[in-house]
Amino acid sequence: MLERVANRFQKVVYLISRVLNFISMAAIIAVVLLVVVDVFMRAIFNDPIKGAHDVVVLGFSIIVFLSLAWCAATNDHLEIDIIFKRLPRTVKRILEVAMMFFSTVILGLISWQLLVQGMKLKGANAQTTILKIPTYPFVYLATLGFILLTLVFLIRFLHSLNNAVGEEELP
Repeated sequence: MLERVANRFQKVVYLISRVLNFISMAAIIAVVLLVVVDVFMRAIFNDPIKGAHDVVVLGFSIIVFLSLAWCAATNDHLEIDIIFKRLPRTVKRILEVAMMFFSTVILGLISWQLLVQGMKLKGANAQTTILKIPTYPFVYLATLGFILLTLVFLIRFLHSLNNAVGEEELP
């Protein structure tokens, strides 16, 4: 039962994460092109693009935070498990459940605080220096990225809990 719920939930969360990852990839292309054109304009015409720094900083918030959940969902991160892989199977399962639980809780707290920060920035009418672009929407995007990352770890927690209770392996 727990596994079926986790698998259905996983399909939705992974689909949204993948779409946001594509947006992140488009942002990488846009930021790189902007930097190249800005450097070219500065070197050739001694006239850089005004506000390019503002756009690059905001673009990096999109690049980083919208790709986090997909990176975690596809296990495209580094893992050092020299000690962990030498532990007995039962200990591994218990530690995995605990790690996934605490990771989910911590990521949930980070998501909540990002949302609070976004609301503060909106209330303060915070803007970028040159182009005067409001910054709170980008904090809300970071919040969305962290919420999805939290959901990915919640799914992992459910899988590891099911794995610890039963004899099934994680997908």
